Amino acid sequence: MAGRPSRRLLAKLLVGTLLPTVIALGGLGFLAQRVAQRTLEDELGRRLATAAAAVAMMVLPEQISELQPGDEDSLTYANIRRKLALARASLDVRRVAIVAADLTARGDSDGRLGLGAEAYELGADRAEIARARAGAAIASPLFTGHDGLPYKRGYAAIGGVAGSGDVAGFAVVEASADYLVALAAFRRWLVTASAITVAAVLVVIIFIAGRITGPVARLARFGLIGDALAEEVQRDGDALVVERANGVERFIQRFAGDEAAGEFLGDGVLSDESGKPRLVG
Repeated sequence: MAGRPSRRLLAKLLVGTLLPTVIALGGLGFLAQRVAQRTLEDELGRRLATAAAAVAMMVLPEQISELQPGDEDSLTYANIRRKLALARASLDVRRVAIVAADLTARGDSDGRLGLGAEAYELGADRAEIARARAGAAIASPLFTGHDGLPYKRGYAAIGGVAGSGDVAGFAVVEASADYLVALAAFRRWLVTASAITVAAVLVVIIFIAGRITGPVARLARFGLIGDALAEEVQRDGDALVVERANGVERFIQRFAGDEAAGEFLGDGVLSDESGKPRLVG
């Protein structure tokens, strides 16, 4: 009879303590990851926008307008390719490209776009390109490359009067979002720390449940109180102290005397040498 109330009290403690702990840790972990991801993504966007603005200052508007398909062997094209390679190395990015206002290529550090080729991949960033045309260096949202990895681009206008929309072209800087690797490690750390915390709370709950129900269960086992009273005590935790202390004292006085009854609430139950149950301090 004592086992069922003990399990019932443990279940109440689990629902009342462990469940809110799990919900709180899960919510805090989710918010921490979202805030960290947003902060890192914004920082990468600012870095790429600044890099694109720096590249835009390296190329003259006249160079973009002069280059046409078939000029691959010209000094102007070689000069632009050299500048793009230097920019890629110094900025530590994945790719640097120059496109005309109509999004046809004028130079690509990776060589993926030939001179005059349409940069179809930039079509997804038309909203960001429009803002760059207005004079603001801007970064694109994250996108997934052909290799399955996340990337981000920065755009800056080349030539033209700020805000006029009349530009010669755009500098494009592309970098991988490698911060997501660090973010994944941070997520694993959060999960591990949360699991350890939940385990510690579970151990404390089991210990508290044992401390509450243990003495009452021993009294019921030795016959000093009835099963019904033991169940009520184990259901309510301290109900014995609050509601039934006087009645139980009188009950125990019949078996163990006044002194044992006075010590009942804080004591355990043992057997003396004759095997008769007695209360001890």
